[in-house]
Amino acid sequence: MAVTNNFSFLVNRINDSLFEFTVNVEGKNISSFTYNGEERVTRWSNITVIDFFVDHLKDIILEDPYPFGSEDTIGSCFPNEKDILVDFDKLDDDAELAKAEEYMSKVEDWRRKHNWNFYVVGAFYPNVTFRRHAEKIEVSWNNNNLYDEFGVDYLNKEGCALIDLDIFEKAVRELIIEYKTLNHDA
Repeated sequence: MAVTNNFSFLVNRINDSLFEFTVNVEGKNISSFTYNGEERVTRWSNITVIDFFVDHLKDIILEDPYPFGSEDTIGSCFPNEKDILVDFDKLDDDAELAKAEEYMSKVEDWRRKHNWNFYVVGAFYPNVTFRRHAEKIEVSWNNNNLYDEFGVDYLNKEGCALIDLDIFEKAVRELIIEYKTLNHDA
């Protein structure tokens, strides 16, 4: 996979209480979707991904491999659900239950630190995961069937890009500063 440095975030103030948020990777706005036949991007009164990056930028830029399986495979931030789900009804004893709970706890902890969807309640954000590979950050997105129940259809369904670590970190820090500046000006 080729490395790209074409990566950015954009925050626009729509009015005193509403922001528009986009993520651009390799010239693709991975935040864009159609809703009721109209093309849109994420809009919300509080850009909650700011909290995600404040809390977890260090986890993303440090070596923190996926706890099971796909840590070395680029583009595999979204493991097959059957590989991470546990059928607790089929567990026969306390030892199996404890092992399954530990497994799920490690997976969820990693996902909480690398996928911002744990932070984005109430708005249509793309499903994006970030993780480090050597001196690059993998940005993977999978918007297939995301918010289907609301009639949302993402234009860029899934993909993956490698971003130079310093470019990624600079884009995140600029996003945080830009949001704080816009929020302060209200």
